[in-house]
Amino acid sequence: GVQGAIRATAPPSPVAAAPAAAPAPASVASPAPLPSTPAEGWTPSSLKKVGQSDKIADELYGVTALDAGADGAVEVVAWGTNILYFYRVKGTEVLPISRITLERKSHLLNVGAADVDGDGRKELLATCLVGDRIRSVVYKKGKDTYAEVAWDIPYFLAVVADASGKQSVVGQARGVDLPFRGKLFRMAWDGKTLKEGEAFPANTNIKPLNEGILGLSAAKLDKEWRWVYTDEESHLRVVDPTGKSVFRSKEKYGSGIDLFEWGAYDRTAGMQPQFFLRKAARVSEGAEGKPILLTYEVDKGILGLARSWDKTRVVLLQWEGGGFFEKAGTKMEGRFFS
Repeated sequence: GVQGAIRATAPPSPVAAAPAAAPAPASVASPAPLPSTPAEGWTPSSLKKVGQSDKIADELYGVTALDAGADGAVEVVAWGTNILYFYRVKGTEVLPISRITLERKSHLLNVGAADVDGDGRKELLATCLVGDRIRSVVYKKGKDTYAEVAWDIPYFLAVVADASGKQSVVGQARGVDLPFRGKLFRMAWDGKTLKEGEAFPANTNIKPLNEGILGLSAAKLDKEWRWVYTDEESHLRVVDPTGKSVFRSKEKYGSGIDLFEWGAYDRTAGMQPQFFLRKAARVSEGAEGKPILLTYEVDKGILGLARSWDKTRVVLLQWEGGGFFEKAGTKMEGRFFS
């Protein structure tokens, strides 16, 4: 199941991380903290479990950090196929708050958090597949719970850091031959909903971005802004603003165990094409322009097939000298982290 709060051995400042799900009942992990001021010389040396939630009778696919309270407690949301689970994390405590259950035909594809309306508080952004339609919802925190404030947004939404280091919402619409296709857009809040804003110059008709928005993040590397991308073969790539790949990892990261079916029915296979939900790396500002990435490495075993993984582990990577180097990591385990 999803177990354990993962913590770096340093003064903490929460960043979302989630040990993985299995078919058995799961428990939510608290986010893996990184320091708020890595430029002051903090260097990660290890990651370890410090707490866990109660059991959840669901298969979980990710955890996202929301806002922190005045007491230092952080709210996180974990998600399964169509349920959002809200937890409060303080110290080693991971306590349930509430949950939101979507309609049965909805399939959650991604969940992120960003301040889209400029009020200083993060909104929750959930992208779903409903039939063959991509629909996103914006939830806003009320007194006690989150409620919908915008819905039926026809874009897959991802939260990334822009060139100034601020959070930006990127959207991509549904394709014809693939679930996600076309330009990447900076999404803008118009007072009521998220609308398509300016297009990014990246060429999404060439590899790797022709594989769609799944696994998309961004960071400033060597003082230049770049896309950071998990491709279909689970390699971590650095992509320049034009869409050209300039780095590809040897190791495999960010594979997903959740999948969805989309497209024309294949009579030979007896099903629609399947697409696995690979994960984007979580990016935190590092010292001297060397960002730290939180992701998980996957050992897919002898066959190397999707969903045939043997072991996974959480890793902290840092960009230096034109590549990513591991700064800390857990041991490989026979369960899935996400």
